[in-house]
Amino acid sequence: MKTFVFIVLVALAISVIPCYGQIMPSMVTSSMTVRPDGGIDIRATYKMEPGPVPAFLGDPYSLKRVFQKNQVLADGTDIETQTPAVLQCKDSAGRFHAEYPFRRPYNLPRQYVLPSQIEIMDSVAGYHYILDTVHRVAHRGIIKVIPRQPSQHPITDTTTNPPIQTPGPADGTRPQRSMESLGEKVIEGLPLEGKRTTTTYPAGSSMGNDRPVTITSEEWAASGSAMPPFRKTSDPRSGDETAASFDIVRGEPDPSLFQVPADYRIVDEPGPFAITFTFMNGKLVH
Repeated sequence: MKTFVFIVLVALAISVIPCYGQIMPSMVTSSMTVRPDGGIDIRATYKMEPGPVPAFLGDPYSLKRVFQKNQVLADGTDIETQTPAVLQCKDSAGRFHAEYPFRRPYNLPRQYVLPSQIEIMDSVAGYHYILDTVHRVAHRGIIKVIPRQPSQHPITDTTTNPPIQTPGPADGTRPQRSMESLGEKVIEGLPLEGKRTTTTYPAGSSMGNDRPVTITSEEWAASGSAMPPFRKTSDPRSGDETAASFDIVRGEPDPSLFQVPADYRIVDEPGPFAITFTFMNGKLVH
């Protein structure tokens, strides 16, 4: 039996649902096994953390979120990756819904269509669900909820004040950080406020660089809103990473999005658990 194992980035779950990043389950590992009969087994392992969970009240919305990364290698090779669109919804009570496909193994042929996975954060009842859409099972964990108003996004006004700078030690090896306002602009029909954070690691810093390394991050957010911001980070070590939203709808989403479907079996999960499904002849069988 030949087995391929790949590690799934924990950051994926965090970036998908930033409001609940500290308690979203991490897909610890995911493995693909090619069976003697030609079938392919895919197994994803999760864990749930109990919280506490900030439930952001008010500001209901629905949107789709995409993440993209561009990196140019030293030989000029341009690598571009983009995640499938992620559906995110939040209601006024702070309940949250996200839907996205399983992360594709690097060696799984493109004709294999991966199933979706759904996460529901029911801040009213105090439960967190991972829905296995293949076997119709709702994996349930208990959460502790802390109601909060949507966080503000303070912007440093550089029209009257210089950018904030973090002083370094006498040897000049501590990272230097500054923040500046980018003003306002409309993105996807939303009035947003922007800020740019610049971090420079001087030569001889802890990363071992022999010349300065500068990382910039731009963020555009709606003040007082719980919606995830538009963000772009440029790092010479890893390239450019962007996160953007589209199909934005302000208002209450369909209430059924925050409920476990009636035909799902609910299983309480006190610890790590796994979801496994199989492909035969290129088709999902169970």
